[in-house]
Amino acid sequence: ADAHARLTLFSPLGQVVALLEGGPAGASLEAADGSRREAADVDTLLPEVLGVDLPAARLPRWIQAAPAADAEVRDLDPAGRPQRVFDQGWRIDYAGYADDTAAATPRRLEISRGDARVRLIIDSWTALP
Repeated sequence: ADAHARLTLFSPLGQVVALLEGGPAGASLEAADGSRREAADVDTLLPEVLGVDLPAARLPRWIQAAPAADAEVRDLDPAGRPQRVFDQGWRIDYAGYADDTAAATPRRLEISRGDARVRLIIDSWTALP
């Protein structure tokens, strides 16, 4: 199946900062000011959104707390979910989940590598058709 992804980023005050969409046909980034950029893939646009050159191919797995088989899961929380993961030199700390069940989605992640740091707070999850 062709994978499509949409990432909407909000400021701490709730305003949309950017909308990043990607799929087999390419990727697009729409900024709050209405400007739009297109590229062949999300990897090209993601650093503009986050200010850090994260590996876009790994990010969806990190956000879903489903690290790739070659990632190193260092710690699990009491429900058996990833708490600290190392993947391709990046450290992913899961600072919170939606609830205490094993199937709960992540709510807060802190991703770091050297001086590069990204904190993601996930307000809601929506499955795309």
